[in-house]
Amino acid sequence: MKNNLQLMLIGCFVFICAWNPAFSLDREDLYKKENVISGKKMHDVCKKPGKGNVIIVGKVVLTTDENLDFLAKTRDVCEENLKNASVFTMPYQNDRFYADGECFFLEYDIDNDTDCVEFRQNAVYYFFADKKTELYLPLGFKIKIPEKAEYVYIGTLNYKITGDNFSIASVIAVDEYDDALASLKKETENNNVELVRVPIMSLNDGNN
Repeated sequence: MKNNLQLMLIGCFVFICAWNPAFSLDREDLYKKENVISGKKMHDVCKKPGKGNVIIVGKVVLTTDENLDFLAKTRDVCEENLKNASVFTMPYQNDRFYADGECFFLEYDIDNDTDCVEFRQNAVYYFFADKKTELYLPLGFKIKIPEKAEYVYIGTLNYKITGDNFSIASVIAVDEYDDALASLKKETENNNVELVRVPIMSLNDGNN
């Protein structure tokens, strides 16, 4: 299962990574000392999904060979923000922040015609939870939701960033199902909750 996830993800991302720049270039925000989670609740507690919806479970982990102290200085990250964990948001969920390596539990609508959830937009990552370090992480995949499934697992999305322009070198999905299930049981306070693995598919895959 792990190997299948890795191969599928590489196929999904290879085209997107070729043209998608990592950092946004919004110069207006470049010198603002802005903490994206300041005064905000990170995210809601996971609840049972509503009708026609599903809870998607996974993680985002980012590694880089670049010096983050250098990044902080060049992006003018204020000293107060340097103590923050790096955080990310998923598409259409930009008011819900999760820390790097933290299990996310996000509710999405299921397409009635295809029984799929599509991720056409980027996840957004913030080093030190600082707006000026905004980094786009391409997704570009879809998942098919099994009948009656309420919670589905897509894996840990590992992004490797390299170079002084913080280019995306690779994206690999790793299966950490047991850890995700334990987190879901704790989050829902339900030891009998079922978490269903689902394969990641290319957006162009016509086999719905």
